Amino acid sequence: MKKLMLIAALMLISIGVSAQDNRFAIGGNVGVGVYRNSYTPFGFGPKFQMYFTKQLRGEASFNWWTKKDDLGFWDVNANVHYVFNVGRNINVYPLGGLTVVSTHSLPDGYDNQTMAGLNLGGGLEYFLAPQVKANFEIKYQYAEKEYDFYYDGHKFTEKYRAEGPVFQAGIAYCF
Repeated sequence: MKKLMLIAALMLISIGVSAQDNRFAIGGNVGVGVYRNSYTPFGFGPKFQMYFTKQLRGEASFNWWTKKDDLGFWDVNANVHYVFNVGRNINVYPLGGLTVVSTHSLPDGYDNQTMAGLNLGGGLEYFLAPQVKANFEIKYQYAEKEYDFYYDGHKFTEKYRAEGPVFQAGIAYCF
């Protein structure tokens, strides 16, 4: 089984898909998250991409999400994309990565929580010009934390969770 997985990975790496000749990209995203608790915030933030090979790149991004009922949050993401060129100026990519989500309650900060989790999804990008690209991305974000507290001699556990699909569109300058 390990040999089969190694062969499949080598075949994927050897596929001659072409990426643009740029090594870095910097830009921004806007989007909406659709979370399980009916919290559907609008978010925005910067992103930075760096190609490791013609197909493999890393992306670091930060998003600030709007508040609901005096509770807001931000997230930091470190994702890896494997880029496939599917047409003239069009790329698609699966993505996987890590996220750190931090909630903050306003104005007192009483219920602030930070949790780690995973991202899994994919995207499509279109080059508007040789140095400018637009993208649309869908990822499933899952982060969870259990918090133990004691009240009146009894132990209670509360779960905090950021879970659901995130839809984002963005633009970036490549160099």
